[in-house]
Amino acid sequence: MITEEEMRKLSIGTFSAPADIRLLITTGKLSIRLFEHERFVRLTADVHGHVEALKPERGSILEIFSEIEFIINELIKFDIMGIPNRNTDWTARKIFEDAILTNIDLKNKIKILQSRGLFDNKLSSKLFELKEVRNRYAHFWIESRITYKGKPVEAATNSSFEEFKNDIIDVWKNLFEIYKVKQDAINLREFITFTST
Repeated sequence: MITEEEMRKLSIGTFSAPADIRLLITTGKLSIRLFEHERFVRLTADVHGHVEALKPERGSILEIFSEIEFIINELIKFDIMGIPNRNTDWTARKIFEDAILTNIDLKNKIKILQSRGLFDNKLSSKLFELKEVRNRYAHFWIESRITYKGKPVEAATNSSFEEFKNDIIDVWKNLFEIYKVKQDAINLREFITFTST
C-alpha cells in the first residue's frame, strides 16, 4: 500500500528511481506518472474530475482516450510482467511497452485483458463502443458525422454526447478501481529511494 507520505515525496521530487521506470501512481486526489527521468503530477479535487469535465471536442476526447490507453497498458504490464518489486527489470518493461504494446491496437489490448479475466464482457463491450468514437474523432474531418449509438455527438447539449460522456465516466471509474487493486500490491520502497525533506 502506498502511503500519503510516499505520495507527498513523489509529488515534490524527493526520491530517486530506476532510470527506465514507467509507472502511474494514483490516489483519490493525486496522480503521479513517472516516465523515465520525468515526473508528471496531477492534483485534482477528485481523480475522476478531469473525465467528468469532458467536452465534445476532438482534443478533449483524444486526451481522455490517451489516459485510458495508458491505464490499459499498465494493467497489461502488471498482469503479464507482474507487479513491480525490487527485482523488476525496468528496461525489459520499457522494451515490452515500446516494442509490443505500441504495436497492439486498443481493441486487441481490451481483448487481452478480457481473456485474462481483468475485464468482464460489459466493460469490454462498452470500451469497444467508445473506442469507435475515439477512432472517428482521430480520423474524420467533419465532426458532425461522428456518432455514438447512431446519434451525433458534436453538441454538448446533445443527449448522445451526454450518454457518451456518462459511459466514459463509468469506464474510467471501472478502470481506476481495477488499477487500484493492482497498485495496492506495490511496495514503492522496494525500488524507489525516498530522501528527506
